[in-house]
Amino acid sequence: TLLRLPHRPGDRRGAAGDRRRGSGSHGRHGHPWNGRNNCLGLEDVTSHFADGLAASTRENALTREGIKTSVDLKAGEPFIVNYIQGVVRVPAGFAAVKSLEFSPGEVTFISTTGLRVIAPLKHEFLKTGKLL
Repeated sequence: TLLRLPHRPGDRRGAAGDRRRGSGSHGRHGHPWNGRNNCLGLEDVTSHFADGLAASTRENALTREGIKTSVDLKAGEPFIVNYIQGVVRVPAGFAAVKSLEFSPGEVTFISTTGLRVIAPLKHEFLKTGKLL
């Protein structure tokens, strides 16, 4: 799955044209960030984006890749959501994220300007729930 996160520094208009993306917090202005960071909120959801319940319960592009887009909740069975959050330093000129590449134990962020940043990441945890 390709995740595209276009964002222009200083753009505070939000994401009205893209229902899959939130407007984010537009960075923190206190110490130590002092407004130097850019944040983009992504809504965590088990669905086929904003296409509704019917589209989410049928086969779709995500389910064909093994990604669940609906959940059957059952009494007595816990529903567990695995999260990963992180921060990575990007070099000057990195611009926006164009794509991601996942390898065992790491992720590569590729910018619209062609720069690449590799970060350690146990992304397998999202599907397995296991850190080791």
